[in-house]
Amino acid sequence: MSPGYSDSISREIYFDLDTTYGRRKYDRDLPVPADYGLLETGATISATFDLLAWYRNLDPGSYRLTCRYQADEPAAHPPEVIVRGVVSSETVDVTVS
Repeated sequence: MSPGYSDSISREIYFDLDTTYGRRKYDRDLPVPADYGLLETGATISATFDLLAWYRNLDPGSYRLTCRYQADEPAAHPPEVIVRGVVSSETVDVTVS
């Protein structure tokens, strides 16, 4: 699961953040079907990354953040069984100090 931005050529995770922010430059090989794995019913997966390393907000304050996951973005070549479309988290308030 690679982070990026809503308009990135390839990413699975991106965020809606109600502020302006600097972007991180990155290169990534486009995913191929072998990069995907089946998650059994009831199983979970998690990962962590530094949000402010990707969404470089320089101004302290409180912001609203929504995480989006999409495994069939236009540049991807997912297997046929992949969940299609965007899955969104609940929106949360984040404070940057």
